[in-house]
Amino acid sequence: LAPPAQLEAKLVGDTSLKIGVKISAEIVEPSLITGKKYQIRFLDPNPEYITWLEAYLAYTNPNKYRDTVRTAVLPSYRYYVIRDPDGECDTVLENSGYIYNILSAKTRLNGAPVFDGLKLTHEISMKRPSKFIDTVIVISGNYPAESLKVELSPYPIWPYRGGDFRIVWQGRSPDSLTPEITDITTNTQIFFSGYRYWASESDSVVNMKRANCWNFSHRPTPTTPPSPILREDDSYLYICGQPIYLRRRILSGVGTLRDLIQPGDIWIAYGPKGYARAPSGYWYELDTKDAELKFREDTTYKLNVIVTPNPYIVTNRWEQNRYERQIAFTRLPNECKIRIFTLAGDLIRVIEHKESSERRDEPTHPVTNDLGGTEVWNLLNRSEALVASGIYIFHVESKVGNQIGKFAVIH
Repeated sequence: LAPPAQLEAKLVGDTSLKIGVKISAEIVEPSLITGKKYQIRFLDPNPEYITWLEAYLAYTNPNKYRDTVRTAVLPSYRYYVIRDPDGECDTVLENSGYIYNILSAKTRLNGAPVFDGLKLTHEISMKRPSKFIDTVIVISGNYPAESLKVELSPYPIWPYRGGDFRIVWQGRSPDSLTPEITDITTNTQIFFSGYRYWASESDSVVNMKRANCWNFSHRPTPTTPPSPILREDDSYLYICGQPIYLRRRILSGVGTLRDLIQPGDIWIAYGPKGYARAPSGYWYELDTKDAELKFREDTTYKLNVIVTPNPYIVTNRWEQNRYERQIAFTRLPNECKIRIFTLAGDLIRVIEHKESSERRDEPTHPVTNDLGGTEVWNLLNRSEALVASGIYIFHVESKVGNQIGKFAVIH
């Protein structure tokens, strides 16, 4: 049975999510297909080709600076592949990935490494939203949600995730408030880093590499280092490319809004609506069960095995010398069993035929069709004695059909 031309990888988890990567697998070597399941697991994004000025030019005019786009700050999506995740859990592809220009149209990448007879194709379609976070909602606590604003354009591009974030406040006092931030869908924790959203381009190369994080900062004094603790004069909470404005003062009364935040309070930052999510943190599953080469018995199919030479004569040219007597069974199926009987019904020989020999280094992966559909018999019976002249009956048994025939041996 011929395997399908391609297999589609399915998203693990909520399949209704709009992820910007569609994965399929091309079968390049059917004999190596294992019939097992695979998981394609994406890691956190990484920046590539970091140059602040080039990224800005690529964003403002991608057509004019087409060459610049290639050296802009772009996301690199890395992944690895696991075979049989519910069983042996073997890593068959440790580290692969690609760089995607989120400023361009869809991209189709099919240059992935081959594993177990498969080659992956990634079709990527993501656009850069005007905001990485649409809105922030206060789920529990007394902090006024209207004081949380998403006003600034996101930057840089590469940490974009597109999902929702859960913000859980922790600390023992207002002077020790810090959030635990998690990508809700992938259950990936976002960690603090000293990335400076307001930094000058002089330190952008080093700075940009830290942008996949969260931290607190205040715009009036951009030289002040970011903090993991919410300070009284902090005005922004930065999360993976998007700053969220925190109003510091209460419009009426005394004190700051920071005083209203309590440990255990929960906020939800919702990603942009209508935009595809980046693959970071997501898993895809690929099942090769239907692609495994299998053979079934077909009662409508008739074998056409031919015995040559027939009759066999000792002086026949088929023999290479007088010590090599051979009868050949040709047009055999790939696997079968040949039984040879006398006219009286006595079984004198059983021959197992396989068209492919086993590799010495990999016994489970045979060399396809290196033996072909021919099997030879040296005219010796099960006692290794030369058979007498006469009429013999052969029976071929296989998964694709059976055949009974006759041949003669003449001394």
